[in-house]
Amino acid sequence: MRILSVLFFISLFNISYCQKTERNNLSLKTAEQINEMENDLKSQSLRVEVMETCSTNPNWCGTMAFASTSLVKVLDGKYKDQVILISELCRATNYKVNGIYILKIERSPNFGVGICNDEVYHVNRHDYIKEKRVPMLFGKLE
Repeated sequence: MRILSVLFFISLFNISYCQKTERNNLSLKTAEQINEMENDLKSQSLRVEVMETCSTNPNWCGTMAFASTSLVKVLDGKYKDQVILISELCRATNYKVNGIYILKIERSPNFGVGICNDEVYHVNRHDYIKEKRVPMLFGKLE
């Protein structure tokens, strides 16, 4: 049964729709700074530019959690030019690459989440630093 679950999980990544662009400006923070950034961004409405986006089918959520995700660059405020991943749990998205949106941060889940572009959400944010990955937060773009 476990093998079937893993195969199913992998096949979903192959079915998902992704728009990719080159990643640049992958500056990293400490886990504590990522938490501080998330708390700061919850109380702000900042403009972001979508650099890369990937949407999952919301019907995939159930036994396992999946999220659509977008690599965005913050355009103003304290975190100007910071690149982060914004994920939306169990929602399909249709953001345009190079589009400008308003970022609304939501509460991050306390469990792992599969992301359609071979990314995984880590509850322990120290893992982003170890893996030299861009921090991932949850929210939506309006």
